[in-house]
Amino acid sequence: MTIKPASFHEVDVAEELLVRNERGFSSLNSQLVDLRSRAAGIVHRMDRSYWLGRIEMLLGMQQTFVSHDRTAASHFLAARHYALDTLEQQEFSDAWRLLSDAMGQLLLIRGPVFQFLYGMKARDAALRALDLDFGNIRAHIAAAGWYLNAPSFAGGDTGHAVDILEQAGGTDNITKLEQFLVCCLLAYAYYESDATDYSVEFYKRALNLYPKSAWLKSIGRSIELA
Repeated sequence: MTIKPASFHEVDVAEELLVRNERGFSSLNSQLVDLRSRAAGIVHRMDRSYWLGRIEMLLGMQQTFVSHDRTAASHFLAARHYALDTLEQQEFSDAWRLLSDAMGQLLLIRGPVFQFLYGMKARDAALRALDLDFGNIRAHIAAAGWYLNAPSFAGGDTGHAVDILEQAGGTDNITKLEQFLVCCLLAYAYYESDATDYSVEFYKRALNLYPKSAWLKSIGRSIELA
C-alpha cells in the first residue's frame, strides 16, 4: 500500500505557481510563508514535517531563481531536517524523494565537502523512493537529476539519466508539472550529450507548457537557447 500524508492542496498549487512564474516574488513569498505557518499547526507529526519540508523546498527554489544561494541553502537544510523527521515517523516514497531533492539542491550550492559527505546519500534516497513506489514520477526526476549532475567519477551518467526521464515521461499518470520537469531535464541532458536536435525539441516542449518559467530560462541559458 502506498502511504501518503494528509492532503494540503494549497502547497501543490503554490508549487505550480512558482514554476509558472506568473506572480511577483513578494506575493508568492508571502503566500509560502503563510502556508508554512499553517503547516506548523498540523497536529499529526508526520504530516506536519512532510508539508513543512515541501514548503521549505519551494522557498529555497524561489531564492535560487534570484541567486540568493545562502538563503536558499538555509531553506534546503530545513527541508532536509523535515524530511528526516518525517521518515522517523513513517517510511514512504515521497518522503525519501523530498530528502533526495533537498540534498540534491544542497549538493549544487554547498560545494565539494558537502558533495563528499552527502552525494551518495542523495542518490540512495531517490532510489529508495523508487523501491517503495516505482510509480512516483518525482522520484524518477530526483534520481535522474542526481545522475545528470554528479561527476562521472562518482557515478554520474547522463545516458542513464535520459533513460530514467524517458521512462517517467512515457507514463499515463504524469501531471503537467511533472511533464515540464522531465522535458527541462531532458533538454539539458541531451545538450550535455551533444544531441542538439533532441535538446531543442524538449526545450520547446517545456516552453509550450510553462513559457514564463524562471527555471526554464535558466535551462535555456545553460543550453544556449535563451
